[in-house]
Amino acid sequence: MRGKLQGRWRIFGMALLGMLLCLHAVHAAVDAQLSQNPVYIGDTFTLTISAEGGSGAEPDLAPLRKDFEIEGTGTSTRMSFVNGRMSSQVQWRVELRARRSGDLTIPPLPVGSESSLPIPLRVSDTPLAGDPKSLAAGDHVEIDVRIEAGGGNPYVQQQVPLLVRLYLDDSVRNGNYSEPRIEDAVVEQVGQERRYTTTRNGRNYRVIERRYAVFPQKSGELRIPSIRFEGEIRDRRKAQADPRGQRSLRDKLFGNDPFFQDDFFASDPFDDLFGDASQPVRKYSTELTLKVRPPAVTQGSWLPAKAVRLSDSWADAPPQLKAGQPVTRTITVEAEGLTGAQIPAMDFPAPPGTRIYREPIDNSTRLGPTGLVGISRQSVTYIPSNAGDLTLPGMQLAWWDTQRDAAATATLPAWRLKVLPGDPRSAGAPRPEESGLPDAGESAATATAASALPPNRWLESGWLLGASMLLLALLALAWWLMRRRARTTAGLVAVEPIAPAATTVSTPRPGLASSRPSETQPPVQDLSDLMNSLQTACRDRDADSAARALLALARVHWPDQAPHSLGELADRLSAGAEEVRALDRALYGPPGEVWPADELWSIVKDGLPIVRPRHAVNSTDGLPPLYPGQTK
Repeated sequence: MRGKLQGRWRIFGMALLGMLLCLHAVHAAVDAQLSQNPVYIGDTFTLTISAEGGSGAEPDLAPLRKDFEIEGTGTSTRMSFVNGRMSSQVQWRVELRARRSGDLTIPPLPVGSESSLPIPLRVSDTPLAGDPKSLAAGDHVEIDVRIEAGGGNPYVQQQVPLLVRLYLDDSVRNGNYSEPRIEDAVVEQVGQERRYTTTRNGRNYRVIERRYAVFPQKSGELRIPSIRFEGEIRDRRKAQADPRGQRSLRDKLFGNDPFFQDDFFASDPFDDLFGDASQPVRKYSTELTLKVRPPAVTQGSWLPAKAVRLSDSWADAPPQLKAGQPVTRTITVEAEGLTGAQIPAMDFPAPPGTRIYREPIDNSTRLGPTGLVGISRQSVTYIPSNAGDLTLPGMQLAWWDTQRDAAATATLPAWRLKVLPGDPRSAGAPRPEESGLPDAGESAATATAASALPPNRWLESGWLLGASMLLLALLALAWWLMRRRARTTAGLVAVEPIAPAATTVSTPRPGLASSRPSETQPPVQDLSDLMNSLQTACRDRDADSAARALLALARVHWPDQAPHSLGELADRLSAGAEEVRALDRALYGPPGEVWPADELWSIVKDGLPIVRPRHAVNSTDGLPPLYPGQTK
């Protein structure tokens, strides 16, 4: 009896085990695995998703974008026959890079009606202990990252000069190293990279040197993550056993070919053939941390610079002013340690009895002896209405001297000019050649010619003259209507919502990165993701995330001259400028300061309301642009 009970319990246990295996098979229809765990913050790793049956459904990778960057994807299908039955399995390989360090989770990823299980992942801030690639690098690769003079203890939006030097000995065959990726900062490469040779700790190295300008966007602690090098070095263990005859044969075959000589990496494509093997290596620089100070002033534009200079195009050659005639003045602002996009627009007040017309601002950035130099050329055209004295007030631009750590002001003197009488016709009715109307001399000549015509052609000439006069009257009427319409629409500025900019992704060539930076700016994200991030940040009252999303949206619209701060972005908006500035103050203010999140989202939910540059009118009489038919 006891044996029968044991047999029944054994059968029950086997049935229960079979049911559990079946349940496991159901849940394992979609499986997810990682190529490595834990990983370093800069590592790229592979997530492999497997699905049985090949139903044609694709995995939804959207949940990964919160904590990971998707570097690439690939797909493969495997067919197999077991006991006469065919089965198929589809695999998706997703290359990922973590956006932040800490304990993260690969979320469940749906594939059709099934879903994978979550996977915990540890992302380390520092190189993992015992990493074989790091140990193999040894002294063959060194990375020196440092903050240059004048970059310590910076202010928000102040230029921080960052120097990166990569040292490689003759064992390194090829490789590449990452660009600085700094959260809450804008990074721009300064100039071209340099390549040279040097001796360090008794070893000969080839050096690749790059300089960057870092602009912190938030006060507090700024973390500069490690720069990572990935490459290969020669494994000389085989080379030691290489017969000298083989090396001599190679030298005879290729020794006179310049293609195989003087390569910067000393990489020889025939090394593997003649005995040298490669070994992958990895190297990390030391992580740096800076303490960023908030703006020292809260009123007006915040311009932390080494020097600011104002110049006036009239300084060397003052103009001769005449009533009714236009004259253009150009103010040039140069700021050391800033980009051109950071320089604000100058104020050009309209003197009494004078019309002014603002031209589009021309911003640019060049490389100076101590870093970036921003240049802003701002032009305005004056048209005095009457003869007499004309006074243009002096100009001032407040800025913060980062070298003296004190407030400073750049100034231009006032102008007191004499306006001479101009052509009377320039102040009133348009000239005949502009309006198409005949003047008195032309009318008299026409009448004289008509009276001198023979009698048999007087009627024909009269009809011709009448038709001409009618045509001229219609032209005058059309001109008057156009002037009236221009007066009605003068001063209006076109506003358009932001549209997604086309982005181009280039594939790097093997070897070290070229002289052009691959990631001088944070990567351009999908527009819908940016809008979702901004909506979430406004809903959660997350000021930091909202600021990052707004600046990322601005980079989509202005890829070449993106604003470096919320204040610059506000200057380019036709609506929502005050809400953006309130968000900017909340970032610098005490914790818990309220900012209008709901109002900001209601304004930008359909796109950034940007101002399209055109000839704008800056006067009180509502006159049309100086050249209404001309666009730039």
